[in-house]
Amino acid sequence: MRATWSALHASLCRHLNRSSSEVAFRMMRQIHPELAAFGSIAALMEQQQAPWGDQAASYGVIRALVYAAQSENSYRSAAHLMVLVALWPGLDAVFWRIARGFPDRRDDLPADVLARVGEAILAVDFARVTAVVATLLRNVERDIRRDLIADRVIGQASRPIDDPSIEAVVEAMVAPEPADDQVLADHLSGLRPEDAHLLRRVFTLGETQEEAGQSLGLSHDAARKRYQRALEKLRAQQKNPSDLSHSGAAIGL
Repeated sequence: MRATWSALHASLCRHLNRSSSEVAFRMMRQIHPELAAFGSIAALMEQQQAPWGDQAASYGVIRALVYAAQSENSYRSAAHLMVLVALWPGLDAVFWRIARGFPDRRDDLPADVLARVGEAILAVDFARVTAVVATLLRNVERDIRRDLIADRVIGQASRPIDDPSIEAVVEAMVAPEPADDQVLADHLSGLRPEDAHLLRRVFTLGETQEEAGQSLGLSHDAARKRYQRALEKLRAQQKNPSDLSHSGAAIGL
């Protein structure tokens, strides 16, 4: 029987609750300053998955965990699991977006998402990637969609897998390249935490306004209104119109 999406999450959390994971985390804290402020894995996850907070620090934590997962140290497996759990809100949004578009593949999707993001964590090139969170989530969604669309197109029209139409469909369905994590955090720093949280989930995770609003307990209509007000305030904060045009393009304004 295939594992369900929620069951996989529960399994990952159980592994992180083991004493061996805490021992590994204590070793990580000694090497990575970004992790030193957290006394336990639970404390780190609570901060990472809070509705709002210091996003620059949160992004730094993910970078440190990915770096630890790529190392040859004995704690690399625990670090790998911690990245998966820390990214879960974003992965959850990716999973359900894809599942809605490909309901016939939902049974296979949980394992596919975890396998893809697991490979992507180990493949992050820190010399080229600054927006680690956004890059991981977008690349996983893009790659899965590309393969699923390719299967669908090939099955329906017997087209070769490298047909340009496949790539065009994927690019149309996947959100534009997200802004750099730190740049986005700087843009949103002047907003109320809950408003920044709402915009961040739309910009970075590619959620709809309704999906982002659900994380704040808002109805669809309330989420839409708050999103519009927050977006207007963000635009008004920009002192230089030319800066607004430049920076807004980067984060979808």
